[in-house]
Amino acid sequence: MSRPLSAGRWSSSSGPAKDEEDAQRVLAETITAPTAQPRPEAAVNATGISVTTRRPLLNTFRNTRLQVDGGSAVVRRWGRSFIPVEPGRHVVRCYYPLNLAFRGGDASISIDVPDDLIVAIEYRAPFFGINPGTWKVTPTPRNEISEAAATAINAPLEGL
Repeated sequence: MSRPLSAGRWSSSSGPAKDEEDAQRVLAETITAPTAQPRPEAAVNATGISVTTRRPLLNTFRNTRLQVDGGSAVVRRWGRSFIPVEPGRHVVRCYYPLNLAFRGGDASISIDVPDDLIVAIEYRAPFFGINPGTWKVTPTPRNEISEAAATAINAPLEGL
């Protein structure tokens, strides 16, 4: 049967000994649980597209939509994203919703992705939302490639 404690809380335990036993059990479970998973070796040899999206200050607070090869659009925040794809030619499209009927900054780019490499591209939103955005291919240092690939394996995009 439950009994009130001094602080006004209720406890279903039979006494302090049982509470201490439960605390020790929970502590042992948290200590033996793995805290971090090792990164897989496939992260170094990943193939994909690193997309950086930028916008003018106070242009829009809506998240971007990224679409690869005409698939379903994936909602992403402004900034850096990684899209794991197979080697070959791909069409990447980016836009953001202006309202229920119009898409702002709608633009696409066609890029070739080689084996075991990550192609970095950058999307810049227009100042006025009705204009198309601009794309450019940016060089990617080798250390950023491994970080982007590791991030992609830990949090892949759904729906691509």
